[in-house]
Amino acid sequence: MSEPETSLPPDIVLRNEFSLVHLRYSRRGESLSLLVTDTVTGNEITLDSTELETLARAPHESFRKLLREIDDHYDSPE
Repeated sequence: MSEPETSLPPDIVLRNEFSLVHLRYSRRGESLSLLVTDTVTGNEITLDSTELETLARAPHESFRKLLREIDDHYDSPE
């Protein structure tokens, strides 16, 4: 019987003219999650497979609405 795989896939950096994000896998027990870091602000979110599947299933317009809400939040004075 072989040993379970313990190494994680390599990190990924995605960038364009507007953003730079760092993606890395995070192990939680037997499950893997994806840690997404905005390298400009340092903000992070960890998404498990169910959350990632939900994002993939969502209509793209729902995602655009979410982005607008987030932009509005950061653009408004506190």
